[in-house]
Amino acid sequence: MENEAYVQTESIQKEAQRLYESGRKLYYHDMDHERIDYAATSFLRKAAILGHPEAMLLLSECYKYGCGLIKDTQKADALVKKAENIKSDN
Repeated sequence: MENEAYVQTESIQKEAQRLYESGRKLYYHDMDHERIDYAATSFLRKAAILGHPEAMLLLSECYKYGCGLIKDTQKADALVKKAENIKSDN
């Protein structure tokens, strides 16, 4: 049972990393293109939900500047704090 939980956690981490990398590539590809911003934030949101701290930080920038999302500095700040907590736990 313990090995099963480890495999599940490992596969979730791999999926989060894959989503983050896809979102990051799109985000830095062309920050002025609205459709690309929306796709990037979609990947970043999914990775953030899975607990990926770097995705949370990049998503916080999207909220801070309104890239692909409605500008929301409170959400941006909350994501930064959550990412910092995750990083400090590891």
